[in-house]
This record gives sequence, C-alpha cells and structure tokens, in this order.
Amino acid sequence: MDADRSPPTAPVTLDLDDGLTVAIAVRLDSLPVAIAHVLHRLHQETAPAHQSLLTVTVANSATVPRDLTIAVHLPGFSDLERQTVTLPPGQTQTCTFFPRFDDEKLAALTQLHPAAIHVVITAHGVSHTTHLSVDLLAVNAAPMAAKDSATGVVLDLTPYLGAFVTAEDPSLADFIHAAATYLPAGQGFDGYVSPMPGVTNDATPQVEAFFRALAACNIVYDHAPLAFNPAEATLKVQRLQFPAQVLDSGLANCLEGAALFAALLERHKIETAIVLVPRHALVGWKARPDSAWSYLDTTQLERDFAHVCADAAGQVEVAQQAAALTGNQAWFRLWPLADLRARHIYPPRVTEHATLLRALDRHADIVQRRQELLYLNALLHRCRLWRDRYVTLSGVEHQTPRPTNSIADEIDEWDALFSGPAFRRHQAEGTPVDIDDIAQVIRQHTRADNARAARLVLLGEPGAGKTTTLLRLVLEHALAARLDPAAPLPILAELESYRDHEDARAFIDGQLGLLQGRLHHILANKRAVLFLDALNQLPQDDRIGRVRRIDRFLRDHRSVPAVVTCRALDYEDEYAAILDLERLYVKPLPVERQRELIHRYLDRN
Repeated sequence: MDADRSPPTAPVTLDLDDGLTVAIAVRLDSLPVAIAHVLHRLHQETAPAHQSLLTVTVANSATVPRDLTIAVHLPGFSDLERQTVTLPPGQTQTCTFFPRFDDEKLAALTQLHPAAIHVVITAHGVSHTTHLSVDLLAVNAAPMAAKDSATGVVLDLTPYLGAFVTAEDPSLADFIHAAATYLPAGQGFDGYVSPMPGVTNDATPQVEAFFRALAACNIVYDHAPLAFNPAEATLKVQRLQFPAQVLDSGLANCLEGAALFAALLERHKIETAIVLVPRHALVGWKARPDSAWSYLDTTQLERDFAHVCADAAGQVEVAQQAAALTGNQAWFRLWPLADLRARHIYPPRVTEHATLLRALDRHADIVQRRQELLYLNALLHRCRLWRDRYVTLSGVEHQTPRPTNSIADEIDEWDALFSGPAFRRHQAEGTPVDIDDIAQVIRQHTRADNARAARLVLLGEPGAGKTTTLLRLVLEHALAARLDPAAPLPILAELESYRDHEDARAFIDGQLGLLQGRLHHILANKRAVLFLDALNQLPQDDRIGRVRRIDRFLRDHRSVPAVVTCRALDYEDEYAAILDLERLYVKPLPVERQRELIHRYLDRN
C-alpha cells in the first residue's frame, strides 16, 4: 500500500492462489468507542454481522479443502483477534471480527481519530496484508441509531445510552454529600431500604433532594449535541457528557441531565430509567419497587419538584398515546437501567481511569479557551477605539468610613496604592482624596490579588469620560486575559439594555456572547471583573427594582470586583441608599488634556 494514501473504506477483495477469494468489509465505518466494550462482548456471545467491526468472507472454488488464518487488529488500540478457517471445496464462509480494545487508549480519545484496521490472511504459509480505515469517535459520542450499509436495516442504538450512566463514578460523592442537606431530618440516601423489617422506603424524598441540589448548582441548559462523525449517513450520534463532566461544567442538555440523574438514583438502588420522547429525554423512577413509573424533566430545575414531575408525566402520556395510535415506538422509549445492565450494557471501564478524566479535562480546557479567545477578540474589537483615544482623567475618591479598631482594618490591600497614616486617617473619616489618574486607582482596586474585591462607582457629569474610562479598562483586561488563560475575564454590561424583568444574573449572562451560559462557572472560579455601564440609563419602568436586583447580585458574589458608571446627581438622589459602592468622581477635563484628546482623535482619523 502506498504510504501517502489512506486505507480504503470500501470492501477489499483479494484473489489468492488456487481458487481462494477473500472479501473484507468494514461494518462500522465509525466506532463509538464509549460502547466498544459492549459491542465486543455481544460479538463474543452472538457474533451478529451488523454488530461486528469487520467481516471477512472466504470463498473456495477449488476442488480441495483450504486452510487459512485471519488476524485482525488496530495497532495501538486493540488486541489481535485471530480465527482459523477450514473451507471445503465449493463452500463460502463469513467470519466476523470485533477485537478487544485497550480501555486506556480509548480513554484519551476526546476527538475524532482516524485509525487503520490491519488484516493479515495466511494460506499455505504465505501472508497477505491489507489495511482498511475506520474512524474512532470521541469517547463522548453517544450512538443513537445505525443503518446497516449492506441490508439497509435501521437499528435503534439508544439502549446503549446506559453506558453513559456512571453510577459508580467516585467523583459524584461530593455532590451527594451536598445533596444530603436537602433530605428530611434524620433521613439518608438509603434507597428502598427501611429500618422496619418487610417495609420499603418511599424514595420520593431522596429523588427530590437530588433535584433540589441540582437546582442549587445552577446548571444551564446547553443544547450542544454536535459530535464529529464522518459516517453520518449510516450512524447517528450526539455528544453526551458523562455525569461528572456535567457537574464540573455546569452545562447540560436534556439527555446529559437525564444520565446524571439516573446515575444518582441507580447508585442508591432506586429503580430508574432513561425515557425518550421526540426531541427530548426524561428520567423515569419508582417511589417503591412495585410502584408505577414516575417521571422527571431535568431541564426544569428552576421550578417546583412536584410541578416538574406532573409536567413530565403529561409529556409521557402524550407520547404514549401517539405511540399507540401510530404503532411507532420511537414516540416513547423507556429503558430501565436494570434491564440494560442485564444486557451487559455497562459504563466503559475508561470512566474509572484517571487517563480519561485528564484527557477530558484537557480537551474541555482547550475548547473553553477557544471560546474565551473568541469572546475576548469580540470585546477588543468593540473597545478598540479607546486604545489610542483615551487620556488620563483626574478625580476625587470618597471612601466609605471604616472603623480602624483592628490591624486588619489598618493594614489591607488599599495600602498597595496609598500608604501612610494620612491616607488611613482620610479613609477612616470618610473624607475625599484627590486622584491624578482615576483609571490607575480602579486598576489597583480591581487587581486579582486583592484580598477584598473592590466595588466602585464612577460618577460624573454627562460627557465627563465615565464610559470612556470604563471601556479603556475593559480593553486592558481583555488584552491581559488574551495573553494569560488564568487572568480574570472582563464582563461588560450596558445597563440601558436591561429591559426585561429578569434577575441580574440572567441579564449579565446574556451579555457574555459566545460565553453565554458559563457565568456560574466563571464566577465560581473567581475569574470575573464586572463593568456595568450607565446605571442612570436603566429603563424607567421598575428602575429601582432593577437596581435592587443588581445590588442583590453584587452581594451574592462579594468576591467579584465590580465597576459601575452613573451620573453623579442620579446616583446620589436615587441609588446611593441601595448600593454599597466606593465613589470615584471624575473631574472636568483640563484644557491641556482636552487638546491631547483632540490631537489623538485627529491623528487616529
């Protein structure tokens, strides 16, 4: 085979000597590696052609029996599978192959990986070697349906979703510990086990505790099913995070949420099922082993548990009626985990390996960083004018009076900018301090290494340079974050667009562009600096209500630095009593700096 050419995907026919013909065909052009262990076991038990990786058909047109040996493997990924065939004259025989894969090797496949299947056929001491290509899909690619290229039969692969329900994953332990706080007093996660002989527990309080704990995680719905698969014509897959990844990322689609919830219930021997209705996935569960199925929708975590269960039951009823009327079972599929385990559909052993966790984390970090860079580039483009047009502004800082009855009050991060007893006296008394460079004060106050996050409001008259200063600082933070993956991410929110009656978290998350949906993760990792522009331009209706929601958000996230701009008169008349912010007043621009600004503007144009 030419070294510069890819192995063929079409069937290969070899004409050996003395009337022996061999036809080799790949049956799975793309292999979902997360279920490779399941397919290997099924192949060992039943050897169906449609669940084989490769078939080798041998025809003997000679007048004497022929012996040959067939060896198949994927270098670097699988063991060698060998079969010996004795073929009578005029006979044809088909051998199926699905070699055992190396779990550790599969663990590292977080992206599509082209591979080659090596086939060696030995007859009469002469070996004939050929190579065929196969695409190893990412370990997060979940199979949904397949079409056999030879027969055209469409196979429902959704039972294999059970391989993504990782009940034994040790990384779920921290979440379970936190969820225990939502249990009724004196109860634990005991499944159906009761201290009373012959009595089974009602598992509903445990299910509700998991539901409420997930709601507290602020998991964001993220419909991102894309999983690269060149064989889309014959194999339908979608991306599916393992449960621990969902908890780590804070993002989940309906199927990922269902797999996570099912893992939590199965771990405690509560009967559970993956339930599929058109374009949606639910969780099935039983309050007691002999109870009817109840249902839960993990995309409605913000709602009351009882209402969510009732709504899910309504979805199931509609789907069941449609399935009965049409005879199409795709309307409603319920896969109890106990049944799937009886069919040997278990999670891959790779989920137990640190290799997988490291590889997935590494891949997730790469994807996350790419998204961050795109977000930062968009922000830099938005603020690009202020790279050259900004001029230094002076101002006055009004410190909120602070008691100085402890060393911690006397010596804190503010000393990094101002030192000596004079400033501390002004600070304690709440008297103003003149500032030559107001942007430099904000830079110091919003440093990542500050022990206490700064909360500043930049005040001034219209046209004084409040927004100009803010955008310049956003630009600087964006440049720093583009160079340093650990640097805080600037989040710019123009408050005039805060028009709906949503909470401040939802509004700010909506300003993140390509990073929308990741606000919780960014805040939890203390990687945010908030820039809230034009408080005085909030819509008139419910303006005070919006200010209170902003204040509540800032109080809930005290470790996040925030800079707000507002007209001085509006702030002092309406908002000062609500927001607890240090005040910086922009002084009018001196004549010499006005000239500097004009020259920079003209030079730029």
